[in-house]
Amino acid sequence: MLIRRELPADVDAIAAVHRAAFAPFTPPGAEPVEPGLVAALRADTAWLPQLSFVAEGRDGRVVGHVVATRGD
Repeated sequence: MLIRRELPADVDAIAAVHRAAFAPFTPPGAEPVEPGLVAALRADTAWLPQLSFVAEGRDGRVVGHVVATRGD
C-alpha cells in the first residue's frame, strides 16, 4: 500500500471510496452524504490540498482517503 497526496485525477475514486464506506449506514436507495461533504470541503477555502491523502492498493486503485481542513 502506498500513501500519497491526492491528485486531481483521484476525485472520482475518492467519492467512490466514501460512498462504499458509508453506504452501510445510509438508508436503502439514498446517497451517503460524505461524498458531497468532501466535494463541498474541496471547493471551500478551508481545504488544505497538502493534507489530503489517498491510500493506493497494490493494483494502483484508491482504497482510502483522509483529509484535514481548516476549522473555526
